[in-house]
Amino acid sequence: MNFLLVIARFILVLYFSIYGLIHLLLFLTPETARYLIFMNYVNWPMRDLQNPPKYELNNVHNFYLDVEADVRVGIWHYIPEPLEYNFTKHGQNNLKEHFERYFKIHDRRPVVLYVHGNDRDRSDYGRMKLCKSLSELGYHIFAIDYRGYGDSTGTPSETGVVNDVLALYNFIKAYQNETKIFFWGHSLGTGISSHAAKILSDFNAPPAGVVLEAPFFNISQAAKEHLAAPLILNNPWIVRMGEEALLNLNIHFNNAENVLKSKTKFLILHAEDDMFIPQDRSRDLLKICNEKRPTDYPPVKLVEFHKRFGLGHGKIYTHKEIYPMIKDFIEN
Repeated sequence: MNFLLVIARFILVLYFSIYGLIHLLLFLTPETARYLIFMNYVNWPMRDLQNPPKYELNNVHNFYLDVEADVRVGIWHYIPEPLEYNFTKHGQNNLKEHFERYFKIHDRRPVVLYVHGNDRDRSDYGRMKLCKSLSELGYHIFAIDYRGYGDSTGTPSETGVVNDVLALYNFIKAYQNETKIFFWGHSLGTGISSHAAKILSDFNAPPAGVVLEAPFFNISQAAKEHLAAPLILNNPWIVRMGEEALLNLNIHFNNAENVLKSKTKFLILHAEDDMFIPQDRSRDLLKICNEKRPTDYPPVKLVEFHKRFGLGHGKIYTHKEIYPMIKDFIEN
């Protein structure tokens, strides 16, 4: 019994220490809010991202793209079958050689830019499995670690990570302008993808389509509904401080506004048993699109997955029925 009391006391002291520290940091350095959104410090150690075969990826080419003077982002290119790729033979090709080989010689296969969530990197197991499955459909898949993630340099911000995705988009278009490029964003990646699509739409050059997997309405609401929110965002002061900090950092990730203003088609995927972002947020997105999105814009479709499948926040890729659906979305 004494042992249980000691454990309970320890847990309470730890909780209130962390709780007080977060309050203090937000008061003294509002910049702290950035690290509650971009959790690039949550990762597995000793990742060798330059060597995809280490992860049993034999059709993946690793390369880097210089976005700004001090920002270089790491990217994996999943080469689709039946195109031939051998890491030992082709892995050392420079960027120009690689793109000329796969985008000037071969046919114009669709391209999917995969934009992951707010922690870990492009070597996450689920992300690799999804990208591999999509490449097996015959598409070029580019999995990007935006700035600050994986082996990419720089500090993440909304403007910065969106620019990283746009830089990759424009780089591919420079080699094969006729290629259809789609965005696939998961969780935080939905906010990045929809923002990038909105910017391209502003220039009348939208992507061919966008898949939003487990999207939120906007980042402020997503923070309040997070699984850990009741433990931290449980008083008006810290909620107000957090919102002001995000506003000052120009972090909005407003999916609702971006989807309304993007002149491209959207496919929204959301599981009923998602514990991090409620499925209702996808329904809210569809509702506001039905009410306010221009009628001459391409359609927005929502596909919901029953909780009996156990797909949660990050396992929709395991549901085999999504792939014919994705194929139809991309090719028709």
